[in-house]
Amino acid sequence: GKAGFRNDAGFSLKGKVRCGNCNLLMAYDGNATPVVYCSHAVESGNKSKCDRTRHSALKIEGAVWYALRQQLRLLREAEVKAQAKKQQVGNPISENKHKLEKKLEILKAERIRQYEAYAENIITKEVHLKSKAELAAEIDRITAICTQAQEMLHTENELAEQISKTCDSADALGVDANMTREIAEAFVDTVYIYDDERIEVKFLFDNLLARTMNESEKKAD
Repeated sequence: GKAGFRNDAGFSLKGKVRCGNCNLLMAYDGNATPVVYCSHAVESGNKSKCDRTRHSALKIEGAVWYALRQQLRLLREAEVKAQAKKQQVGNPISENKHKLEKKLEILKAERIRQYEAYAENIITKEVHLKSKAELAAEIDRITAICTQAQEMLHTENELAEQISKTCDSADALGVDANMTREIAEAFVDTVYIYDDERIEVKFLFDNLLARTMNESEKKAD
């Protein structure tokens, strides 16, 4: 492992576990049976509303490790779908953008043709101006759609790249084998303990997962 990490000893989540009530970092006691507890509750006695339970460090690690693997499973499923989509012949957004770009070329060529017809007195000024305004409006409309399609493709590719990097990192660190300090540093932001039954875990890739789920819901609609 990297310098400063102990992969097979100590508490992997040390410095990341907070009391859900007072928000202070929980203390870690690594004696015979390692535990984490709210030192504020101990020091303040009855004045504190914090939970006084001495939580098993192994139980907390186990809960966080399970939650981490569940969240990463969702990202891996999204990665598989993204790879399958890449192997398909053509991307609907890309294909539509290509068709619109062809249409733009035709409209721009028509704009030139209309001007030449006016210059050669084949059409009147009124007809030319009307045609020019209609063509300009249609060109602007299609250009806006093409820009939106380009942004969608960029977002899609960027999201797929971030998902792939996160999954590759998880595989490289051996997330499915056991919970280590290195894994906690790479994926866990904060663990909040409210009582013996309620733990909340915030992962560093929560925003990425939310974006992934949001995109999946959009495509399902």
